[in-house]
Amino acid sequence: MQFPTRNRKGLANRRAFKPKGDLMGSKQLKSMSTDQLMDLYQKVHLVLAGKLQAEMAKIEERLRRVKSIGGVLTKRVRHPYPPPKYKN
Repeated sequence: MQFPTRNRKGLANRRAFKPKGDLMGSKQLKSMSTDQLMDLYQKVHLVLAGKLQAEMAKIEERLRRVKSIGGVLTKRVRHPYPPPKYKN
């Protein structure tokens, strides 16, 4: 996948998002039988489930590393607000 990149000024690239691979048009999907659509659905489901598991493993590993370093930063103590100058 190619995501929009940022140029020197920090603005997103205006090129359209174009995923790699062959995309199926709506005409192709309309001409498919129910069994073919179900097979396609199952294939897509398996691919996405695999990607999701890989991403979850990466995130859990990052979380383990953060916890081993010292966990989440503690809350900073806020200074009290100054007393109001005028009261109604």
